[in-house]
Amino acid sequence: TMTDHKTSKEQKYDRQLRLWGDHGQEALENAHVCLINATATGTEILKNLVLPGIGAFTIVDGHKVSGEDVGNKSLPWWS
Repeated sequence: TMTDHKTSKEQKYDRQLRLWGDHGQEALENAHVCLINATATGTEILKNLVLPGIGAFTIVDGHKVSGEDVGNKSLPWWS
């Protein structure tokens, strides 16, 4: 069947490929996003771009992380 021949990329991004096609997925994979100030909202948006396969991202944030920040939801999701 057709589904047996799908690549892992086609399986992973099946919904997106149906929504915006190969050209849209390629544009997403070629995109580079810059997040300035890693707030809770910004990092959540970035996560929602990374999961569907954004190609690259840069985070610019001058805040220092302290011990009190551990467990704080405003920290980036990869902490």
